[in-house]
Amino acid sequence: MIVPAKQSKITFVIKIIAMIFLLAMAIFSSSCSDEAVKPSRDATLSGKATEAAAAIFRDYDSREFEAMRKNLAPEAQAVKIDESFKSARHEFRPRRVTIEKDALRLVIGWEAKWTLDKGEVLSGGQCVMVFSIASGKVTAIEGDNPFHAPQ
Repeated sequence: MIVPAKQSKITFVIKIIAMIFLLAMAIFSSSCSDEAVKPSRDATLSGKATEAAAAIFRDYDSREFEAMRKNLAPEAQAVKIDESFKSARHEFRPRRVTIEKDALRLVIGWEAKWTLDKGEVLSGGQCVMVFSIASGKVTAIEGDNPFHAPQ
């Protein structure tokens, strides 16, 4: 009678090892899929808007105003863009994105240092860059204008 008890313990251990092996295989096979997870439409739109905002700030700071205006829709051409500075350096932080039917609103906190004829001027604020979803261009800038140096 002792022999069958030893056989059942061995069988039990083999079953446990087999179950652990099958569980590990199931976990690894499900997590190692070849298909990459595609970002959602909202995540893609938010990323593109943030990249466009970064390009606009970069073009402004490097005084490439024509390149900057290429990211502005015709209705945003009325936004006052101060070009009377020697140099500028902006830091911006996207804070919130709201996606509406035809527009994406990117709330941005910003700080800037302008070098003017009279010296250095620091400023900061918060603005909302409104992007057209269809064109990806800025249609309006609401709030504190980051492209107008305080006088």
